[in-house]
Amino acid sequence: MDKKHSHKTILRELAWGQLRSHKARNCVMSIAVMLTAMLLSFVFTAGFSFLTTMENSVQASPGPMEDGGVIGTEEHFEEIKKMEQTGVDGIVLTTKGMGDNDEALVEYIRELASSTTLPTFLYEFPGFQPHIMSGKAYGELTKDGLIWGIKDTTCKLEDGIQHKIDNKNDSTIIQANMPFLFDSYVAGARGVMATPTSCGGAFFQRFHEAFVSGDMALAEQRYNEIILLDNAIDSGFCASAKELIRLQGIENFNWYTRGSHHLSPARLRSIKAFHSWCVANGLMK
Repeated sequence: MDKKHSHKTILRELAWGQLRSHKARNCVMSIAVMLTAMLLSFVFTAGFSFLTTMENSVQASPGPMEDGGVIGTEEHFEEIKKMEQTGVDGIVLTTKGMGDNDEALVEYIRELASSTTLPTFLYEFPGFQPHIMSGKAYGELTKDGLIWGIKDTTCKLEDGIQHKIDNKNDSTIIQANMPFLFDSYVAGARGVMATPTSCGGAFFQRFHEAFVSGDMALAEQRYNEIILLDNAIDSGFCASAKELIRLQGIENFNWYTRGSHHLSPARLRSIKAFHSWCVANGLMK
């Protein structure tokens, strides 16, 4: 069987150990958590160097063609091979700031994704704008199973994530916006990949399991809990999320970020109080 297109088989391999006995629809939450970890690893460790090489190097940039298209370079292919050799379970490609050119973006992603047998996901990375992929372009990449899913960062429903849901074929549309999480799930999105998932995985697991079980009342209750988490870390955002991770047992983790976030004593006390509430309700360690 062609590994690139045997979705159910590889999805089971990607998720947690017990996923081998689950249906494919229950795999998505684990994939989202896995991809979140991959992205965090890129940002906070050696992956940052990889991202810099892939996205910022003039030598590794995609080359423009006379007809306006874009072709991948040998440097890109070599980087993908290096990633494969590390033993990763999948790769994430960004939209490379070509959101305003469907034809060029589709050609660029298709050429890179076709060079690997690993499951390939997309990320509308805001650092390279225009970054939003149209539903039409996404449909071109999913119609034959080449792309497995995308992290949508439109933070919109009708004029954003819905367009990708309408063209998702057999792929997974992963949500990144907390306020529209419940609505996007109803529309057909599955899974979450965002800063809150890095510090509150149990919130999202409970929501996902409730939703796919068909208990909409419980799913909405779990969604409301996620909104509490989202608001709890809204001030200072990434720094607040990192502090929550530290409180859960990663003692050598600190809340410092590359940005200008600063957590005041009052803010730290607020996060500690929220963590205590989460522990009392079985949502965090």
